[in-house]
Amino acid sequence: MSQKNLGPCSVCNCQIEPNQYRRITEYALKKVKEKGTFDQYNYLEVGKQLYYPHYLEIVKPDRHNKLLISINKQNNIVVKKLLSFELNPDQFQKMLEDAEPQLVGFFNELYDVFIPER
Repeated sequence: MSQKNLGPCSVCNCQIEPNQYRRITEYALKKVKEKGTFDQYNYLEVGKQLYYPHYLEIVKPDRHNKLLISINKQNNIVVKKLLSFELNPDQFQKMLEDAEPQLVGFFNELYDVFIPER
């Protein structure tokens, strides 16, 4: 039967008494060394426990990068599509007016505001 993780947190001077801990495993310690956080927390050992937010900060410091990479990839796809989408102003106006009838005439009004003398 496995032991419950009841603390205390192994981070020096951690005074937080939370109810959620994570145990440092050999795999977690390997990740700490790979991620470059071991130098700062070189006193951590297998079997010690960390307050969960400390665990995330130390063992998984790059956990948000995967989401950012995904968002960046999607953004790049959209930008490439937009850049390859060539329209002249009349085609652009027609496309938007076809998609949203409330925009019919709007671009002519904008044009008149910005370039009043045709």
